[in-house]
Amino acid sequence: MHDATMRQLDITSFLYSGSLLLVLALPTGAFAVTLSSLKEQNLNNIYGSYAPRGDCTKDVRLTVDESGFTFRALGRTVKTARFEYALTFMGPSYAGISAVFFPFPIDAGNYGPVIMTVNDEEKHGVIRLEADVPRGQRADPFHAALVGSSPYLLCHRSAPAEPVAEAHTSPLKQPDAPVRVAATSANWTNLSARWVVPRRWVWQFYRLIRIRLDR
Repeated sequence: MHDATMRQLDITSFLYSGSLLLVLALPTGAFAVTLSSLKEQNLNNIYGSYAPRGDCTKDVRLTVDESGFTFRALGRTVKTARFEYALTFMGPSYAGISAVFFPFPIDAGNYGPVIMTVNDEEKHGVIRLEADVPRGQRADPFHAALVGSSPYLLCHRSAPAEPVAEAHTSPLKQPDAPVRVAATSANWTNLSARWVVPRRWVWQFYRLIRIRLDR
């Protein structure tokens, strides 16, 4: 009985400390703001065309320009009508060149199945796409093709891309009266934002709990 009680107290203590650590970790990926373009966001240096190994003759590639992101894979072209800019994903005091986006948000509580890191690992001209889907589920073929071809390198001789003229839209449901985002540079101190917790963080925390409970 004594051992069972001590074990229960030990588990409770672990859960409390683990929850505290998870909360403390939130600021490293904390706030995201919805954008419909990259205009006046001081991100002109990431504009260009990207593809695996920097070869834009490939079927899978993406373009970054003032209007946002355009993804091509499996014969499809998808232009993001809106996306989430995770302003403090790297921490509120981060001063590097990487930027994190959720290019395929579903709704206010679901940031979509793909995490996009521009200038990945502080390397200019490198974009990494990672899957962020619920445990046991798979990304759809289009998203899987994009993630599977990552990382993407700035294509050889690629100049800053012009805004895409194609009238392609993403399959996301759009509001009846779209509202243009104000041309204020995104800054985590002056925009209304929401917490972002990638699914993989939650799953890793759950695994830690299960490991402790199984002891």
